[in-house]
Amino acid sequence: MPLDELTGILRGALGGEVLIESESPSGLKVGVGGNLAVAFSLDDRGRLLCQGIIGQLPNPPAARAERLRRLLQWNLPRLRFQREAVAIDPETGNLILWRRLTQPSPSNPRAFLAAFEAFLNSLETWQIRLKRVGL
Repeated sequence: MPLDELTGILRGALGGEVLIESESPSGLKVGVGGNLAVAFSLDDRGRLLCQGIIGQLPNPPAARAERLRRLLQWNLPRLRFQREAVAIDPETGNLILWRRLTQPSPSNPRAFLAAFEAFLNSLETWQIRLKRVGL
């Protein structure tokens, strides 16, 4: 499914809550609800990936060990049960939550929208949790 069809589905379902920040054949960035940013892309197999920033690696590096240990502990159950994972962008130090989603059917996008809503909830949960521990 081309990403431009995804734009139409998101606009149709979320209306004014979604702001298309950038759109290209290789990716789509949207803002949702004024405080969440999500990027969509297709992997080499054409599967839909979504990702959002949940935090930043702490500075100085000495403060990272304990926080990264917690992050990895929290990450494992999410990977098992939510099929999402946290990664570190090596260029920016951003902590990224990503998940693979089933591509929506233009005639029946409900399953995709439910999975996308669950991803947004997860994104918010991670952001809150990481702020509490100083990440």
